[in-house]
Amino acid sequence: MWREIEDHTADTGIQVWGDTLKEILLESASAFSELTSDSFTEVGSGIRHEVMIEEDSADFLLHSFLNELLYLFDAKHFLAHIWIKPTIIETPDTYVFSCTLQGGTFVRGTHESGMEIKAITWHQLSCDKVEEGDETMWYAEVIFDI
Repeated sequence: MWREIEDHTADTGIQVWGDTLKEILLESASAFSELTSDSFTEVGSGIRHEVMIEEDSADFLLHSFLNELLYLFDAKHFLAHIWIKPTIIETPDTYVFSCTLQGGTFVRGTHESGMEIKAITWHQLSCDKVEEGDETMWYAEVIFDI
């Protein structure tokens, strides 16, 4: 599993590589939290949120999951840094991702602020299996509007 954060004009983006789609989702979520606050692991771990997302494609699944994280941060100041029982069920027509997010409440002034992510963009968003020599890996690219 590996990721890279890249600056983009008026935005910032991530590139994520992993062996599975689940690794892509979790590493992207970790990058979201890290971009939002360098001290994201210091918000505590006493709050849990259940997430279940069903989408037609891996692209839509990644976008919806990151949008859920953005909603939880904007509405409840919740930042996750622990992922409990992440599960993906793949059928010929859908992907279903479920997970318990565990973290705490971000408090400005107490926790270090990072970038203010306004939206998960569709621009250049991708999440696909790719061939790397003899190996098949997952690769994702996401740009965050800041």
